[in-house]
Amino acid sequence: MKVYVLKKYNSILICLLISFILLVGTENHRKRKANFLSKFLYWPWLSIKTKYENLIDAEKENDILKARNARLQLQNIKLINELRFKLPDFELSTKENIDFLVADVIAVKGNSFDKNFIVNKGKEDSVKVDFPVIRHDGIIGKITSVGLNYSVVLPYSHPDFKVAVMNKRNGVQGIFKTVHTTESLMSMIPIESEINIGDTIITSNLSFYFPKGIPVGSVKKIKSDKINFSGSAELDMFADLNKMEEVIILQYNGAYDEK
Repeated sequence: MKVYVLKKYNSILICLLISFILLVGTENHRKRKANFLSKFLYWPWLSIKTKYENLIDAEKENDILKARNARLQLQNIKLINELRFKLPDFELSTKENIDFLVADVIAVKGNSFDKNFIVNKGKEDSVKVDFPVIRHDGIIGKITSVGLNYSVVLPYSHPDFKVAVMNKRNGVQGIFKTVHTTESLMSMIPIESEINIGDTIITSNLSFYFPKGIPVGSVKKIKSDKINFSGSAELDMFADLNKMEEVIILQYNGAYDEK
C-alpha cells in the first residue's frame, strides 16, 4: 500500500515539476522548452503507449482466433464422427487419399430446371473442378466452376449430373441421373439383375469423381425396358436439396488425377 502511495505522489510531483519548468522564463524560452519536452518526452511516450495498445489488441485478437480455431477443430471432430457413423462404407482415410472442407451455401443460381449452388470455398482453399460435394446423409453434386473464394456446385437434380452407382446389397451397377429435376433414377440396370424396393443405392467403384460408398437414395419404384434389355429404379434421395446450409467438399485427388 505504501509503495502504491509513493508512486502516486511521485507521478504528481513529476507533473508539477514539468509544469513549473514550462512556466519559468521568457516566452521564447518557454516555447523552446515545450518543443524539447514534446520531442524527447511526449512523442516517445506516445509511441510507447501506442505500441503497447497495439500489442494488447493483437493479444486479444490472437485469443479470439485461438478460440475460433478450437471451435472449428471440435466441429471437424464432430463431423468426422458423424460421417463415420452415418457413412460406414465410406472412410475419410489417407489410404483413399481424401480430405474434406466444410462450406456454407451462400447463394442459388438459375431456375428450378437449371439450379446451381454457390459455396464460400474456392481456389484459396485448394478447391478444384469435379471435386465431389456431399452431406452427412448423402451426395449433393460436384464442383463445376471455381473462383478465388467461391465455387459453383452442380446438384444431383441437374440434368447434366450423372454418376456411377451400385446396389449396396448385391453390387448391381447402374448410372444415376435425374429427369425433369423431379425423378431421380438409377438407370442402365441389366434386365436380369436383382433389385428390390427399399434397397440402398451408393456410389460405385466405377465412378470417376466420387469415392465408393457414399449413400445416394433408396429404391421406391422399379421399371423395366425390355426393348433395351435394361431397367431403372426410381429413388428417394437421402439428401434434401431444399435444406441446404452447409455441405462437405471432398478433396478427392483420385478424381482429379483422372482428368
